[in-house]
Amino acid sequence: MDLPELGVIPLDEAAMPRQLGAGLNPRRAPQVPPRSKTDWPELATWKRKPSLVAECVRTALTSILLPGDQNEEPRVIVITSPCPGDGKTTVACNLSIAMSEIGRKVLLIDGDLRRPRLHKVFGAQNNWGLSDVLRGDGSLEKVPITHLVRQTDVAGLYLLPGGSCGVTPSNLFYSPRMSTFLRRLRGEFDMILIDAPPMIHLADARVLGHLSDGVILVIRSGQTTTESALFARQRFAEDGTRVLGTILNSWDPKSSTTGYGAYPDYHASARI
Repeated sequence: MDLPELGVIPLDEAAMPRQLGAGLNPRRAPQVPPRSKTDWPELATWKRKPSLVAECVRTALTSILLPGDQNEEPRVIVITSPCPGDGKTTVACNLSIAMSEIGRKVLLIDGDLRRPRLHKVFGAQNNWGLSDVLRGDGSLEKVPITHLVRQTDVAGLYLLPGGSCGVTPSNLFYSPRMSTFLRRLRGEFDMILIDAPPMIHLADARVLGHLSDGVILVIRSGQTTTESALFARQRFAEDGTRVLGTILNSWDPKSSTTGYGAYPDYHASARI
């Protein structure tokens, strides 16, 4: 793909659903979700600070913040994936938490208006959010920022849920209000992360990527195909959108044949 690999997030065994029924085929065994938010993969960097997953997320963050070819730190980053189920929301949540840990004021935006779920992760209401901001007609410059976003329980991390979307999301993102809103947010936050939908079959991530400083592609180990990953990269290249790099998610060190099994974060400076 000729893209920087920003980091590798190992398989989060603590967050894997428990299987009911010994001896059953794992793919057919009934599943139950993790018992508490401590086990949620989206909150690993906050709830399980000493974990390997948390450290690998911080390693990926370092790759993002260090000066690159353009020698500028990106301020608005879109996080997406080629296909559903690649773990983009998990990566977006953990990166935003890691960013707030180093004293940055961070805003996490739920840009997946068709299937918003960040409000569930952080225990917030979704009766008002990004879609409502974009459908409104009032001035965005005069509204206090505390009326537009919500503070989470993570110090320094703010959330803008998806809201009550009633129109095609990509049409909202094409609206001049989206670029105006992002300009306002740039003046309020050190970093803005947008959790966008998978990009192959939907236009949303491509539209948001064009308004951002760069895009991060989340690739799921053992699931994302080479063809879908290359297709995603090609689409962004055709749009003139900068792809900051990839993050390999759910990598199992036990199955590695590369010799890096004991050092998952050693991949941070590699290229794929």
